Amino acid sequence: MTETPPLDQPVFIVGPLRSGTTLLRLMLQNHPRMNFFGEFEGAVSQAKEDSFPNINDYHQFVANDRMMQDSHFEVDSNLNYIELVKTFLKQKYLTKPSEVIGACVHSRFDLITKVWPNARFIHITRDPRDVAKSTIPMGWAGNVYGGSKFWVEPEQRWQKLKQNLNNEAYIEVKYETLIRSTEQVLTKICLFLGQQYNGNMPNIDKVSTYAKPDANLVEQWRKKQSAKEVLWVESQCREMMKLLGYEPINTTCDQDPSSISKFILQIDNKVKKIKFSIKRYGYYLWLYKAINNRFSFFKNEEATNEINEIERIYLK
Repeated sequence: MTETPPLDQPVFIVGPLRSGTTLLRLMLQNHPRMNFFGEFEGAVSQAKEDSFPNINDYHQFVANDRMMQDSHFEVDSNLNYIELVKTFLKQKYLTKPSEVIGACVHSRFDLITKVWPNARFIHITRDPRDVAKSTIPMGWAGNVYGGSKFWVEPEQRWQKLKQNLNNEAYIEVKYETLIRSTEQVLTKICLFLGQQYNGNMPNIDKVSTYAKPDANLVEQWRKKQSAKEVLWVESQCREMMKLLGYEPINTTCDQDPSSISKFILQIDNKVKKIKFSIKRYGYYLWLYKAINNRFSFFKNEEATNEINEIERIYLK
């Protein structure tokens, strides 16, 4: 059965976490002819290297993962992995049939074209010095050194994917430009998607807990980071920063952390992450998460549901 054009050519907002993907998605969702329904991480996040998971393992993931639970997908157990993931997209499309269907993906977006060969991409990036800092309140990192990987790894993945895409299949935007010149950037994106700009798009404060774009949120690192923290980020992101047009303060590696300093930063990162998790989830649930992340066979439905409920409390 031939799929309708929007489902055959979905659009994915890709980039690092904390880079403005949700902000952009909400603005695109405000367009009357677009359906950017949310996070679609579960479509590719369970891949191992370049292979999708065993279908039975994936069924278990869909049943237990918070984002997949909240999406309320209907699972057809007769389908293979790619067929099933495509039905998930179709289910979201049917909630708001539109000329453009899309979602956000931060993890293995390099595998999206294995499912949707005609997919299009909106790549958004943000200054890594801001991204690294913003991962700490989320509990993903304990310091900016640990937070840097949340920027550099997705950007490396994007550069690899981009080499295999036609120029017509993607558009690239910067968070900073989106915030400072919102209408111009959205107009450019709409043109890429074959649509016209709609003046209601920036008004996300009326449909979400997010505020309208605020120029004060740009380059916060200049006020909120010490010189050492800036160096810690740049030591890992310097070359990619230059490639993407972000000028590092420390242009050479002369002052980069030594091997001993890196080891200390890594330990500090891990310890602070553990403390954060214990404070948020309690010791028992933290221990369960730690064991479950290492040994996938160790499952406890009650504990998983408790963790999911706690995470829902902290959703913006």
